[in-house]
Amino acid sequence: GLIFQIRSHNKATFPGKLDVSAAGHYLAGETVKDGLREVREEIGKNYSFEDLTYLGKKVFVGFDQEKRKLQTVCDVFFLVDNSPLKSYQLQEAEVQGLVIIPVLDLLKVFKDPHYTFTADSIALSGESSRRVINREDFIENWDNYQYKIGLLAERFIKGEADLFY
Repeated sequence: GLIFQIRSHNKATFPGKLDVSAAGHYLAGETVKDGLREVREEIGKNYSFEDLTYLGKKVFVGFDQEKRKLQTVCDVFFLVDNSPLKSYQLQEAEVQGLVIIPVLDLLKVFKDPHYTFTADSIALSGESSRRVINREDFIENWDNYQYKIGLLAERFIKGEADLFY
């Protein structure tokens, strides 16, 4: 499955919604490799840049809940980590919890807006649970981002190469 974060309820943009496992902004002078700082900060993992599979750049244009315009360009990667959810150290200001989203369920929930499924999750407190997921639980993306990631994950799992977002 794919790890999604439950955004902190205190976030100005998409509070409590499911988002990619780690994301953020580069600081002045940082490179793409330096972006792993966000992974360490948000989910407490120290990955090697060489272990990442580059998928490409994602462009996002939209509005947050306060109608502020958002314009971002993101570098997108996959990484295989089969460690349990309890091994993650979550940053309270950013992440409320984590959810393992099965790839096939991710694809179904974006094909059928009424589809729901249950997924393993962990809260910031460390409490594990099963969580009912539906389309409305995910952040909004104008380009079907999560669906595209699901399709790429399906190909990645099959061992295909040349994966591009």
